[in-house]
Amino acid sequence: MHVSQRPGAGCGVGIIGIGVYLPSTVRENDHWPDEIKQTSASESNVDLDDDVLASAERAAKRRERGIDGEVIAHSARWASDPYRGARQRHVIGPDEQPSDMEVAAARLALADAGLDAGDIDLMVIFSQINDFAGPLNHVIVADKLGIAHRATAFTLVSDCASFVPHVNVATRLIQSGDYRRALVIQSSALSRVTDYRMPSSLNVGDGAVATVLARVEPDHGFIASRQQTRGDLSGGLRLGPGRSDAPWYRGDLHQQALTVHTVDRRALVTMGTQAMSFCREVCEPLLEQHGYSPADIDFFVVSQPTVWFAEACCDALGIARDRTLTTFQTCGHLMPASLPLNLHRARAEGKTPPGSLTLLYSPGAGFIQAAMLYRW
Repeated sequence: MHVSQRPGAGCGVGIIGIGVYLPSTVRENDHWPDEIKQTSASESNVDLDDDVLASAERAAKRRERGIDGEVIAHSARWASDPYRGARQRHVIGPDEQPSDMEVAAARLALADAGLDAGDIDLMVIFSQINDFAGPLNHVIVADKLGIAHRATAFTLVSDCASFVPHVNVATRLIQSGDYRRALVIQSSALSRVTDYRMPSSLNVGDGAVATVLARVEPDHGFIASRQQTRGDLSGGLRLGPGRSDAPWYRGDLHQQALTVHTVDRRALVTMGTQAMSFCREVCEPLLEQHGYSPADIDFFVVSQPTVWFAEACCDALGIARDRTLTTFQTCGHLMPASLPLNLHRARAEGKTPPGSLTLLYSPGAGFIQAAMLYRW
């Protein structure tokens, strides 16, 4: 049964366990040839790379108009580093499947919550790369993990921003009384479709994060979320067969590997150069709607498409930089798993004590933005 929620308070459904799985294979910077490093630091290869923030950095160097000030300032700090702060990333092994990572993370989350797989009656998942084109991984993970047949499992996609709607939907379904405990999982094995001739490959890390949700104390847990979708920018990033016009599923026609690339460079650049404006567009109304200001935020958890992204978001909102963190240096960007990965780290480091207020924010492929308020 739904219980009324006081303005600005948690709804009584929240996080009781988090688990992270990072593959054992570690790829360090010396994996890349010097040519890629030189390309990453060059402005002359702008038409070769399909990276949102790298394109924004190049636009900032050229002092193009309409670039967020935070993007200019922070990208300049890292301009001389071809790795943009990354030192290593975990990469899925040749004998691993994305579902294996997801199951490993789920088991750790269940152990953290003191539960077994049979206690879960709802599972929401997004696999950036699934084991197969179909069925998607929610079915495969349910089987491997041993989720009860009576449980509901489905895939919900908001790209890299998926953690926020996963928590929102799972919370609402638990509030309805139809479910008691939910498991939400985000994973990325993007290295499987990464073009390692491109500088954007320097950012890519693999891994999975799982989170268990259930009833918690009144006024604690999930408060609210806000999300927006810029469909006009959807051509900025695409997963498909190179530059071929053939449908992705017609391998007999395009005969190319699937890779992440752009089909609309204007959209790609906009997604990066206005990234901080987009952050403000979702975070500021969310705070205002629930009676908070940036000064009320005890910790700010942010995704990590690059090393400077979290601090730039802090500057954009007026939150002190010491109230965020990033794991980009050692993990790279785990796409939908980056936000919960940093939440796990914040929780482990004691940044989210009982009663504290956390703001979470993640873009999704640059054309989705999602934010969430949470009371511990």
